[in-house]
Amino acid sequence: MTDEERNGKSPEADSSSTVFISYSHDTPEHKMWVAGVATDLRRSSVDAILDQWRLRPGMDIPWFMERGIRDSNRVLIVCTPQYARKADAGKGGVGYEKMIVTGELYENLGSDKFVPILVQGDEGDALPSFLKGRYYVDFRNADQYAEKMEELLRALLEIPENAEPPLGPNPFQQVPEDDTLFSESLKSEPVDLHRAEALSPEEVYDTCQRLFRRGDAVGWNELVKSVRTPIEESLLRWREHYAERRKTEDVDLYSTVDEGVAVVAPLFALALASVESRQPQFSDQRSVLDELVQIEWPRRGSNLMMVAGMPEALAYLYHYLHGTTCLATDQVGVAIRFATMRVRYASLVAPLWQQRLLVGWPTGFEGNCKKAWGYTTQALDRLPWLSRIFPKPSGYTQALAAYGMVLTAMECADLLSKPEDTEKVFGGQVKVRFYVPPLFAYLPREMLERGFTTAFRDAKVVDRIAETSSIDPQLLRRHWKAWIQTIVKGLPPAAGIWSLGFDDVWVGELP
Repeated sequence: MTDEERNGKSPEADSSSTVFISYSHDTPEHKMWVAGVATDLRRSSVDAILDQWRLRPGMDIPWFMERGIRDSNRVLIVCTPQYARKADAGKGGVGYEKMIVTGELYENLGSDKFVPILVQGDEGDALPSFLKGRYYVDFRNADQYAEKMEELLRALLEIPENAEPPLGPNPFQQVPEDDTLFSESLKSEPVDLHRAEALSPEEVYDTCQRLFRRGDAVGWNELVKSVRTPIEESLLRWREHYAERRKTEDVDLYSTVDEGVAVVAPLFALALASVESRQPQFSDQRSVLDELVQIEWPRRGSNLMMVAGMPEALAYLYHYLHGTTCLATDQVGVAIRFATMRVRYASLVAPLWQQRLLVGWPTGFEGNCKKAWGYTTQALDRLPWLSRIFPKPSGYTQALAAYGMVLTAMECADLLSKPEDTEKVFGGQVKVRFYVPPLFAYLPREMLERGFTTAFRDAKVVDRIAETSSIDPQLLRRHWKAWIQTIVKGLPPAAGIWSLGFDDVWVGELP
């Protein structure tokens, strides 16, 4: 490998790669060896993330691991027999990282994001079960270290030793003079991404579709930049309009939220279209949630609660629209991965679904879970651009019901992981303090029935939900009916709801 290639100057790779290093602290010597590998990677334009350098006292360790794995281009997994035992047993930090890694592999079996290197032992006892069958770089022979390091660098920087020759033209193909080989949709003029006015959500969605059909990652990245850049400034300008208003003024809650959502609608359209594409290079849109909750938003200067809490309202709505899009496109695993991402908000670091201000009682909806849910159920009527993603209102409601059921199953699994609390709740001694209020139960009977089928059409979904709280899936299946009865008792009655035979509609046996 030339110096130019090592420094990332190759035409094929003109930017560094970010790599998170997952390993077990077997011995002090092993930790030093891993640090040496990380040092060599950094010297060759690979931004190696190592806990020995980045993890400081006071930091949240699971958050560090999850963000490191999620946000890195690649993950280097240092395999030894001790690492494999910890991973397969789900113990310690290695076990937690294994859960995150297997979640991503579940979504994309063909992913090459996770690169195993074999340091000690043989394949049988050093490779954890989730990596068996994957190509690894063999570092067991110390005399071949330089050779194997070059192999690893070429993989991480995507500079193959033997480059594949490009495809030539088909010598037998006749190219029509009218260019009918290309569809009208691909020939259409692209939207000007640098024009003065902001793109509408409809324009953003349609542009995404053209880019996805071409697999144009470069064009998509340009679109992302043009959409994201002005969002925070535009929201702050919108906020100024309400700065002097009083609570006594006649300000409609939903209309106010409509205005805030209109500012971020292009970003929502971009993110949801990307999720809908099901293409791995576009579909991971968790960072949008981070972007919303990290807005530098003044809490003072307005007497209107919905204005002061607008970022929470936007995060709430995005969370539900993202989950509903996932369920509508048969991506339950993506929805679960999104709901379990660890989020830092209001001094709390916890999985998103346990952030009550973001998924249940956002102050942007006056801290009222029913008002927030009511807006979500009306989203198709209030935000016409959503019809691009959900052309049929019944399809939206069905997917929304399905996502609500997935969330409540996750909450049930969390309760079952705490035996003492489980006994008190199911014994009627204490009431459940829901993280996510299960208001989907108020949806029409037909939607509940269809939603249940959409959410739990595959037994693997139940296994995946149980895994979020490290419980036996059979435990979740056994307590499902009791959990639904608990929900029914905990929700305030609504006219006609329970007379519909709610229990019989969707409280069947989980697959």
